[in-house]
Amino acid sequence: MRKKLGVNVCLSFLEGADYINILTRGKSKAIINIRGSKKHDANITGTLGWIRKRILIPVLYNRADVITVVADGLKQELVTEFRIKKQKAFVTIPNFCNPAELHRLAQEHLPNEDLFLTSPVIVTVGRLAYEKGYDLFAGVLSRIVQTIPNARWLIVGSGPFEDELKQILEHHKLKYADFGLQNSESHVWFTGYQPNPYKWIARCKVFVLCSRTEGFPNALLEAMALGKPVVAADCPYGPADILGNETDSQYERQFGILLPLLNRHEQVINAWRDKLIELLNDPQLMAHYGEQAAGRAAHYSAERVEAAWRELVARYV
Repeated sequence: MRKKLGVNVCLSFLEGADYINILTRGKSKAIINIRGSKKHDANITGTLGWIRKRILIPVLYNRADVITVVADGLKQELVTEFRIKKQKAFVTIPNFCNPAELHRLAQEHLPNEDLFLTSPVIVTVGRLAYEKGYDLFAGVLSRIVQTIPNARWLIVGSGPFEDELKQILEHHKLKYADFGLQNSESHVWFTGYQPNPYKWIARCKVFVLCSRTEGFPNALLEAMALGKPVVAADCPYGPADILGNETDSQYERQFGILLPLLNRHEQVINAWRDKLIELLNDPQLMAHYGEQAAGRAAHYSAERVEAAWRELVARYV
């Protein structure tokens, strides 16, 4: 089919499509795109998972002409964990965002908007799933509210982990409610799935990414595009790339705050607590990182990312 259509280059996304692309390439070039960690993917398990990790990925990915990744760490993982040859052609092309469109969507009316004026609200956005680390952040919030009693955590999203997360909140003596039904005693607000999360992000004090693993955290970049100060876990992969180089202040990067990967160790939990309290109590620091975040997001414009893809494809056309 490729020969009949005169296809010179075929791009694929997701593992199954990558396999088909490589196996049917003929004389055309196969460019595959890796968008998330295979090593840290909790869904790659059992016998099939072993086959994918030990046979299919090493054998087939080494036959691709180019492997594109959305974060530099994914390249290193493929080389060290999956025996992809170091001399393989790797190209890092991140995801993009459209700040103008995000700001337009952020203007949409939000009910009970006054709640954002009376409480310092921390927002997270994403599917309620184990890999997002919400169970670990609950322990951080329980310590934050001891110092800032009116601090609130707004969770935008839905998913299979919701019931378990609510049990964990109860364990930490954190009260929760749906956003439209909350009372003054609720520490955590659930919005459920929202087709437009940006109107929620735009009204928060701080955006938090507490994930155990990411490929490229779009929600983090989108919050930055909206001019929000961000706090992220140094998870595999993406946040370290986005937030830039270290500064003279511990955990503070050029464009946001990068904290250790969350776990249940007291030292790590306290580091998260202390830095978030410091940030929430320092309007100047929040304003600084809001400005830095917006500037960094411009680096990930659609125009820049499109140009990178066009340049890559042009090499083989």
